[in-house]
Amino acid sequence: MLEKIRKTVEQVMERIPAVKGRGEEATKQALIYPMLEALSYNIWLPTEVCPEFEADFAIKKNGQKEKVDIAILQNEVPQIFIEIKSVETNLDGHEGQLARYYNSAPTVTLGILTNGIEWRFFTDTITANVMDNQPFHVARFDSADSGLEVLPKFSKPQFSAETIKDYATELLYTAKIADFLRSEIDLKDKLPSEYMIRWVLKSPGMY
Repeated sequence: MLEKIRKTVEQVMERIPAVKGRGEEATKQALIYPMLEALSYNIWLPTEVCPEFEADFAIKKNGQKEKVDIAILQNEVPQIFIEIKSVETNLDGHEGQLARYYNSAPTVTLGILTNGIEWRFFTDTITANVMDNQPFHVARFDSADSGLEVLPKFSKPQFSAETIKDYATELLYTAKIADFLRSEIDLKDKLPSEYMIRWVLKSPGMY
């Protein structure tokens, strides 16, 4: 599957010049749907991949319900929400709309924010049914460190709410430990903290 994903990414990147300036719908058709198909979702079956999914969200001023750009369903129950921005859009600051949808749908365990080039993956590792502020994984097709190796976890054959949350929690704690160690290793202007000293003294092989 990973090889199929890589080939699809190559195709997506080749289409970007033709998609720029043509809005979210062009981004969805030319860049998003091919990736979902590479992940083994049936993009032609609306009971599985449903565009403009309508749910019990906040009502807009014109009286119409807000709609999720794409909902991926299992047994006709939404499991994944995808919020799409046009390919030239910077995704920073656009998490709020996705979070509002996510928080209103208890069955949804994965939120995706994407412009076709960058894919940000969110879940609820801190509070159940409340989307985290930060993505637990980011895939960038235009980066050497693209993050493609993780994408099969989100595919139809492998997707599992429990697995996703466990993986996200693992990444969250790994990142926190890495940040802590980086701050402790930088000893140019300070001594190691009491916590670091205790950790070293308790490490196997010391004394």
